[in-house]
Amino acid sequence: MTRADLFGTGYEGTRLREALHAATRLAGAPEIEIREHGRGDTARLAALAPTDLADALRDADFLINAVNDDQHDAILDLLSAAPGFVVSEKPLVAPHQDVGAGWAAAWAERDRFALNTIERYSAAVDHVRNRVAAAGLRIARIDFAWAKNRFDDPRPTVGVVSEVIHPLDLAIHLLGGSARDVRLRSVAVVESDYAAAATVLPETVQLAFELGGAVVTGYAGFGHPSRSRVFDITAVGRGGEREYFEIRFDDPAWDFDRVRHWSTAGTVPPVALDFTPPADGSPAGTAKLVRFWLDLLDGRFGRRYTRYPEAVALQGLLVEISAAPRSAAEYGGGPARSVLDRLDPERLG
Repeated sequence: MTRADLFGTGYEGTRLREALHAATRLAGAPEIEIREHGRGDTARLAALAPTDLADALRDADFLINAVNDDQHDAILDLLSAAPGFVVSEKPLVAPHQDVGAGWAAAWAERDRFALNTIERYSAAVDHVRNRVAAAGLRIARIDFAWAKNRFDDPRPTVGVVSEVIHPLDLAIHLLGGSARDVRLRSVAVVESDYAAAATVLPETVQLAFELGGAVVTGYAGFGHPSRSRVFDITAVGRGGEREYFEIRFDDPAWDFDRVRHWSTAGTVPPVALDFTPPADGSPAGTAKLVRFWLDLLDGRFGRRYTRYPEAVALQGLLVEISAAPRSAAEYGGGPARSVLDRLDPERLG
């Protein structure tokens, strides 16, 4: 029987667990046992000698880090002693934390680590990448908006850097490059008390960067009235013709993605393609996460997950973004500030 050890059993840990069960069933793989570790279990593991820690984790095929952002460093220190495959929530660590000194020895040269950057698994993204490759196009420009409403959300977070990593990674994936080669040209950060009165966190980031001859601009934020996830892409053909793609993610619900595609010369008639979650019995809102797990289980999506060296390079960009000059916005307190509805997946995701 396959075994997975899960650290962090909140919202995202639950999604990862449910998606893994669904992927195991769809892959026809052996039944998986998932062992959950609470804070007491983690403390006991942390007190073990290195050889005893390795023995305690030896039987786990997968080890899942789904704890709060600012606890990633401590959990990954533990998991670096395990021989199994590590799946980690993003970001790798909080911007103020260092990447573990021993992690590269565990993961840099071996395919035993994946960061949970699942927008790579959108069928809409596949459509754009396939068209660009088939037509010999070059992506010249990407502009994105990636925002949602996390007002009055008390769950621990390092702020918007945990959100901007999604479009940052996705733009790099679309361009076929690496975060190591990204050149940030401008960054602006807004911090505010969006999550709770008197608690200031990075709320919004606007940035511009260059990669492989393309220019990417974008906005990510936690202070947006509603969820908005859009990529606008301009690709150029050998003869100068432009093709346009608009990808709209998770609209009207999670994993409902859409592509609009047309060209300047009319050689590509305007089309709108809807990519809806498959009716395969997976829990609602986990379609991309299930594809991610299937890729880990049997490689059916080309093993496109974000490996450890790329996760470290992304972390370097997040540190650079976090160090940018900040403006401050204040929403204030008062009885009218709402309380997070923990049963509403539109707010929790």
